[in-house]
Amino acid sequence: LAAGQAALPPKPQVIFEQTLKFSLLFCAAGALVLDSAPPAGAAEVKPIAVTGTIPWVYSYAEGQQLARETGKPMLVVFRCER
Repeated sequence: LAAGQAALPPKPQVIFEQTLKFSLLFCAAGALVLDSAPPAGAAEVKPIAVTGTIPWVYSYAEGQQLARETGKPMLVVFRCER
């Protein structure tokens, strides 16, 4: 570029390709993490109850059943207990 000239923004196709590559990489990394099994002999970690006014449901299957019965959506929260 000559002095005083501004750089042109990237073309939409370039932005799309970069975004797609990042998205695919992110999804692949997520799939590896979610697919990893706990070590053999690892004890199951029981959820720690949350105090307050909301009656939290800790079983996914129980939550699905409750959502069907009440017609309300589910709010799924992933917590790291270790």
